[in-house]
Amino acid sequence: MEIIDQWGNGLKLIADELKEYPQIEFRWKEVGLSFQVQFVKLNYKSEQELGQELGQELGQELQNQFR
Repeated sequence: MEIIDQWGNGLKLIADELKEYPQIEFRWKEVGLSFQVQFVKLNYKSEQELGQELGQELGQELQNQFR
């Protein structure tokens, strides 16, 4: 349908601006008469992943101290 293109060039302006931020991917799609915009951080790590990494690093550091 490409109705969003009829409304103006806002998405193009956003996409052009985001070129300065390569760590963020810009996605959009039309769903029926609506559209969806997503900003995806490409190097995102969940809190759980970060917690696991921190726990492993802390464990290694503690082992090194008691050697």
